[in-house]
Amino acid sequence: MTAILKVEEAYVEALESFVSTLPEGAVVLTPIKRSLDNELRERIDRYRREEMKTTPFEEGLDELRRAIVDRL
Repeated sequence: MTAILKVEEAYVEALESFVSTLPEGAVVLTPIKRSLDNELRERIDRYRREEMKTTPFEEGLDELRRAIVDRL
């Protein structure tokens, strides 16, 4: 079974302690390093601080089209 658990920061240590009591290989923890919400917030903040270069939609679309045609 695969499940995603959202664990409040205060309980992470308790969860890790509990998991360590289980037989080896019974549970595999794979932390998700960054959520999409965090990534979006950071990008919006960078845009507002003018630290991020942006491309107008039409220009970006033209670049994608050229790149696709070049590969054909």
